[in-house]
Amino acid sequence: LTWDANSESDLSHYIVYQGNTTGFDTTGAAVGSALKSATSALISGLSNGTSYHFKLAAVDSTGNQSAASNEASATPIAPPASGLVAYYPFNGNANDESANTNNDTVHGPTLAADRFGNPNSAYSFDGVGDQIAVAHSESFNFGTGGYTLEAWVNAAPSTTGGHVLHKRGNTSQGTSLRGWYTLFDSEGRNVFSAYNDPNLTGDQGQTGIASSQSSTDGVWHHFAFVNHGDSVYVYIDGLLDAWVSVITPGSPDNDGDLVIGATDGGGGRFIGLIDDIRIYNRALIELEIKALYQ
Repeated sequence: LTWDANSESDLSHYIVYQGNTTGFDTTGAAVGSALKSATSALISGLSNGTSYHFKLAAVDSTGNQSAASNEASATPIAPPASGLVAYYPFNGNANDESANTNNDTVHGPTLAADRFGNPNSAYSFDGVGDQIAVAHSESFNFGTGGYTLEAWVNAAPSTTGGHVLHKRGNTSQGTSLRGWYTLFDSEGRNVFSAYNDPNLTGDQGQTGIASSQSSTDGVWHHFAFVNHGDSVYVYIDGLLDAWVSVITPGSPDNDGDLVIGATDGGGGRFIGLIDDIRIYNRALIELEIKALYQ
């Protein structure tokens, strides 16, 4: 739950109220308080599929309380489980918590606080040798079908060319360089690219898309790249940001390892924090992307 800051000099704190119906009475409905410096509060213990209603009040240093704010409502939705091939919540380790156990090996990055302030619940990359490597798995090969890559990322302003996810390799089907990756370019935009380069020329069979806005601002953002097979969509913080038609479709399947925070060759080092990576073997719909952003 987020709100605009109160500018009164004698502000003491905020009170958050929760109800189950529109126009609920705030009497006895307080579910928490927030410091005067806060502009957000995490509401836990909610049930997916149930609508909740919220109001906010400001309290001054003498205990006087403002009238309740306008009402806001929300309905939590469970993150989609169908098609999930890897999930890295980074809760104290880098294990895959999907059913596929695509576990990884940490080389350098350290555990840090996540976007909620929970300790040891994200990984911090310093851009100097840090990466997390996941051994190749056929579950990461999607053929020409749809797939989705998503993560929460806090990219430092100094990140240029830093890769979040990177998977490529010479396939066993012959001499061909195939793969996909996400990175931040020199303008701070998040870029996705998938390619099938049969002649190793470096530019054949490639489809790419860049977000319309810079996101290397040292703030947590949610990114999702959805490949429908004939088009690619990029979402930022739950909203569609850009899309492009696949000009040169082809399978990016390969036998290379998945690398988080760098390329398979050790370049493209990411600087910042990464958390809650999910990879799906299908194209998620917009409602599912919003559920992941919650």
